[in-house]
Amino acid sequence: MGSGHKNCFATIHAESPDAAYKAFLGRILHTYPTTDREKTLREMKDKLRVVQINRNGNIRAITEIT
Repeated sequence: MGSGHKNCFATIHAESPDAAYKAFLGRILHTYPTTDREKTLREMKDKLRVVQINRNGNIRAITEIT
């Protein structure tokens, strides 16, 4: 993400887009515990898009994009 490229892809396993943002924030706080939680969460929601994919049997479908 910090390489200067405009796009990147990453996966994080969560039950919802909100849970994905919180899980990502938790990983940031693990390394940088003094980070401002609310500011960082706002910035992530402004800059990062979450694509929620759910599976029903063998079929996977996009169910939400933030």
